[in-house]
Amino acid sequence: MKKPHILLIGMLVGLTFVLSACAPGPRVSGTPGLELSGDQAFVAYSNFLYALKANSGTVEWAYPEESKNTVLFFAQPLVIDENVYVGDVAKTFHKIDRSNGNLVWTFTGAKGYYLGQANEGHGMIFAPNNDGNLYALDLQGNLQWVFETQHYIWSQPQIGPDAVYISSMDKFVYAISTDGKQLWEREMDGAVVASPVLSEDAGTLFVGSMGSDFVALRTSDGQKIWSFTAEEGIWGQAILADNKLYFADSSGFLYILDPLSGAEKNRVQIGEPVIGGLLALPDGIALVTEKGNLKVLEFDGATRWEARISGNVFQRPVASDDYLMVAAVDGDNMIYAFDVQSGAQKWSVTPKK
Repeated sequence: MKKPHILLIGMLVGLTFVLSACAPGPRVSGTPGLELSGDQAFVAYSNFLYALKANSGTVEWAYPEESKNTVLFFAQPLVIDENVYVGDVAKTFHKIDRSNGNLVWTFTGAKGYYLGQANEGHGMIFAPNNDGNLYALDLQGNLQWVFETQHYIWSQPQIGPDAVYISSMDKFVYAISTDGKQLWEREMDGAVVASPVLSEDAGTLFVGSMGSDFVALRTSDGQKIWSFTAEEGIWGQAILADNKLYFADSSGFLYILDPLSGAEKNRVQIGEPVIGGLLALPDGIALVTEKGNLKVLEFDGATRWEARISGNVFQRPVASDDYLMVAAVDGDNMIYAFDVQSGAQKWSVTPKK
């Protein structure tokens, strides 16, 4: 995929605002944020956050009760225990009771809109924002600290034992102490949309950029351990599985590397750009291309099953023990659910209030 195409997708995923004479407030075209937890799937799209039954796609509740033109959801929800955390494009971050869709609290201190998925750790919620700031909130929604970067943050923070790691569109990856102080920064070759990945021993951080570079960084000081150059830009999050490192690029290649050395073990031609990143399964990996080709692969890259869905996909799949789900735009439906083992489609739906 060439650079102009990358920029076009960036405009879509970045929710470029346009004026509308039909209604007040921002008018946007974005991509759904999807998360799966237990027997529920959560979809953040347009005016609502929906809770769906995982076995059928039936809507259990929608938040808020009434839609507002200025309140739009596109960030991937974070589900922790009995609560759902999600930000909107009206500069508000919400904590919602997953059982009934009732609001628990909101944080309104951000200057921009929320696109990236939040994360939780060290007794705090870490919410990335398009104003370039990472907001650390306690579990009651009180601001603890703010860490500032120089551009949009679309990635989910990675939580380590004694640090938080975040990537930014300013081309930097940052390590931040749990009280909000910068520990180190590492410049990449391009803007960093992908979330960093932490090794099991928390000693190494893996991340790729739109500049086609993929690096392993030492978490203690940010020094580069090794680097690898992909064919084109890297949008999505990598994964560690089966003692291998996997990531995909916008040219349609899946790369399988040795995480210790960065040596290439295999390269698989997927054939279409992979924007959303990869998902680790207990016995393989999953990915979906921009054009809706869903694949479950063996650890060596061989295809186990695949399915074609209608629409464009900009988020990686989500999975449970039973289901693999994908969120799409501009297709026949928004959410597609498959049997994770066989690939049989179970249902598809466009949630409605």
